[in-house]
Amino acid sequence: MKSSAQNTGANAPNLLTRRQLMGLVPLAATAWSAHGLFSTALGAAPGGKQEKSAAGSPDVKRTKLIEQKLTNLGDRTVQVSMVEIAPGAEGAKHRHPCPVFAYVLDGALVSQTEGQPVATFKAGQIFYEPANGVHAVSRNASATAPVKLLVFYLGEPDKPVSVPVD
Repeated sequence: MKSSAQNTGANAPNLLTRRQLMGLVPLAATAWSAHGLFSTALGAAPGGKQEKSAAGSPDVKRTKLIEQKLTNLGDRTVQVSMVEIAPGAEGAKHRHPCPVFAYVLDGALVSQTEGQPVATFKAGQIFYEPANGVHAVSRNASATAPVKLLVFYLGEPDKPVSVPVD
């Protein structure tokens, strides 16, 4: 997909517009849901690889679903992961060296990027985190049910998408 952005020189990258990217989220969530991904335990997700979360807690699980190099965007990749935060749990302070879009599938997430107000995102809502923004708060709003997110990272090959912050 080509962007309708104003950057149109011969060497300009072909970028997805925000509208185009946002349009992919519900489609991807529906497709993965139809394949039974959300009815299985995250550690056993079909084709998914359980990874240690940079959020620093065993109560925060991240399962990489796909990572794809975007050949028309130079040295960029998109990684889509399922993130589940256990009831009452909170992730450690961290940052993402890349832009992040997160779609809340189930539950509610209390979130704050430093310098921004605390916000609660509920199932069906999407939010954006800018590259290198420090994620100061990321906790499950519920003490009884997990929160599940479908997260899109626009990063670089072989580089982490999440980094702990002291």
